Amino acid sequence: MGLTGQTGAGKSTVAKQLKARGCVIIDCDAVTHDPSLYAGTCLTELQNAFGRAIIKEDGTLDRRRLANLAFASEEGKAKLNAITHPVILARLKKEIAAYKDAKVIVLDAPTLFEAGADRLCRRVVSVLADETVRLGRICRRDGLTEQEALTRMHAQQSDDFYIDRSDYTLDNTVAVSADDMDNMLAVLGCAHPGESD
Repeated sequence: MGLTGQTGAGKSTVAKQLKARGCVIIDCDAVTHDPSLYAGTCLTELQNAFGRAIIKEDGTLDRRRLANLAFASEEGKAKLNAITHPVILARLKKEIAAYKDAKVIVLDAPTLFEAGADRLCRRVVSVLADETVRLGRICRRDGLTEQEALTRMHAQQSDDFYIDRSDYTLDNTVAVSADDMDNMLAVLGCAHPGESD
């Protein structure tokens, strides 16, 4: 199952609820934050595209600086995606293969569609929330200024983009209840992972 949605919508909160129900969660943010993913050729390509300023003194990627540069324009975002998405997809395939006996595997992936990772999923769920609520969450979570947060938010797709491409959408402006989760799993045909078929 692919789990996606806009930044600050609360995908990780929904993922925790799915994990409590016995689903295996692959946190794509954790995968993409692994410095080893951007070593070698990938790091060289990022530097060529965005400049030496994205490299920290210790030789590793300065993710915040890269994000500010990449998300400033459609061209920058497209460059970033072209360089990083193939590397990320290859890693995700390995992660999924490691859980081949799991009943439900959830890819918690902010850029599920953009990276083409939806092709790895049988079902896709998008988590949406009010823009003002999302802005507050992002600033608190990532320690960003309001302008930095808005830049990231506006670099993402609209609600309709997610709704049109998903098998199910959850509104997490306030919270997602246990009943909401049970209803979603039932609609998607996912038996409770702890139950027998």
